[in-house]
Amino acid sequence: MRLYYGGSVVYQAASDEGIIEVVDIGDQRSLHFGTYPRQSSMSLQSPHLLELSYTRAMMAGLLFQPSPKTICVIGLGGGSLVKFLLHHFEDCQIDVIEYRQDVIDVAHRYFEVPHNDPRLRIHHDDGYQFVSNQFFSNGAFYDLLLVDAFDHVGMSASVGGQAFFDACAGVLNDNGLMSINLWGTDRPGFSQSMQRINQSFDNQTLVLPVA
Repeated sequence: MRLYYGGSVVYQAASDEGIIEVVDIGDQRSLHFGTYPRQSSMSLQSPHLLELSYTRAMMAGLLFQPSPKTICVIGLGGGSLVKFLLHHFEDCQIDVIEYRQDVIDVAHRYFEVPHNDPRLRIHHDDGYQFVSNQFFSNGAFYDLLLVDAFDHVGMSASVGGQAFFDACAGVLNDNGLMSINLWGTDRPGFSQSMQRINQSFDNQTLVLPVA
């Protein structure tokens, strides 16, 4: 079956949480949620590389936090950020929060996200609930927090509120940094998110546009 940009659909399923598709074209494998935008992409030859420009932009935070040990990733997708971090940081510990079990299953089966790496813990949970619980139970804990939580229509609602960003700021240690993907096609939503982030992080923010 051929779909999207001439790629071949190697997996397709639907559940109460939505459509999920895996599409191959050449060396590149991509994850879709029933729409044209790619949620994640991977090189079949080099799975740890960051194929999409926005993932490389998110890693620009390493300029400010170059040696993260404790990392939280909200939104697994195809695991691009996770595989990059595991490849480059031998001593890291990563908590991943993903609210769709089918995404977790596909990431393991089709995108080479490891099952048994002791550095990686994947939680089937809501990002806001997890970060809030961490804030109240452990306080400042993470060196790096990556937020990339999108469904087929945009940013997941539970990770866009003021309480979420307050909790994000609360779980970062003194040198901790949050890097978040804000899909900027929704300009009112982007501006609102930035207002909330600036409030939670005392205006210590940097916007990096990505084509």
